[in-house]
Amino acid sequence: VLQYCSNRELRKKVYLMYNDRCNHGDEYDNKAIAAEIVSLRLQRSRLMGHDTFADIQLENKMAGNAANVYELLDQIWDPAVERAKDELSDIKAMMKADRVKGEPQRWDYMYYLDKAKKARYAIDESEISEYLEINAVQQGIFYVANRLYGLTFVQLTNLPKPNEDMLTFLVKDKDGSDLAIFYCDYFTRAGKKAGAWCGGYRGQKYEDGKRVIPIVTNVFNFSKPVDGQPCLLTADEAETMFHEFGHALDSFFTDLPY
Repeated sequence: VLQYCSNRELRKKVYLMYNDRCNHGDEYDNKAIAAEIVSLRLQRSRLMGHDTFADIQLENKMAGNAANVYELLDQIWDPAVERAKDELSDIKAMMKADRVKGEPQRWDYMYYLDKAKKARYAIDESEISEYLEINAVQQGIFYVANRLYGLTFVQLTNLPKPNEDMLTFLVKDKDGSDLAIFYCDYFTRAGKKAGAWCGGYRGQKYEDGKRVIPIVTNVFNFSKPVDGQPCLLTADEAETMFHEFGHALDSFFTDLPY
C-alpha cells in the first residue's frame, strides 16, 4: 500500500495504524512490557559487569563493543545523509508534479521514491518480479546449493504438514546420504507471526552412535496468489529467500556428537 497506492489519505491511515499498534491503553497495549524488558536487560547487564545491554550483547560479536559500532555508523552517517537528501529532492519533484502541497510526510516516501526510480532509471519493480516466480527462485536456490556443496533436494509428499501450502524436501549430501528434512512455509495466513526466519522441528543429534537428521524450516510471509496467478516476488523477497536458506544450510551441515 505504501509503495503503490495513489490515495494519499489511505497511505497515511495505513502508516499511522501500523506504527501505532499495541499503543491504545487496552489489553493489547505493550508499553509497560517493553519498559520492563529494558529494565531487566539493564539489571542483567550490570550483574554481568557491563554498563549497558549493548555491551553484553556485543561482547562475543565481531564488533566487540558499542564504541566500535558507533565508529562504523559515524563513518557511514555523512554519505548516507547526502544520499538521503538526493532522494528527498527527487521525492519533492514528484510531489510537485502531482500538485501535492507541503513537505513530504512519512507515508509519501515509498510511493514517490518508487515513482522517482521509474522516472530516473526506468526501473519498475513489478517488471523485475516477472522473472522471480517463487518456484523458479526456489529451484535457483537449490541449483546454487548443488553447485557449491553437491546437495540435491527430493520433494516429499507423504510427510505431515501443519499447513497444506507447505513444501517438504529430503536433502541429500554429495555422497547420496540423507542430510536433513527441509520444510518451506511461504505464505501469510491468519495467526502467523510476521517476518521471515529459519527454525526447525528437530535438531540434529546422535542416538546409538547414528546421526539423527535435523528437520529444518524456512518460514516467510509472501502474499498468496489468487485465481491461479503465479506468485511473483520482489527482488528484496528473493534475497530474503536466499538469506534464510543460508541459515538452513547451517542447520543441514550441523554434525554435533554431544
